[in-house]
Amino acid sequence: MSEKSIVQEARDIQLAMELITLGARLQMLESETQLSRGR
Repeated sequence: MSEKSIVQEARDIQLAMELITLGARLQMLESETQLSRGR
């Protein structure tokens, strides 16, 4: 597994937060971000 930059992870978290606010489901979050379920 390749190392992910902190900046990219922060962007993914921000995107996930916005998607959750809009009512996105877990499947959508997984397809749109590179975050793991543990995050």
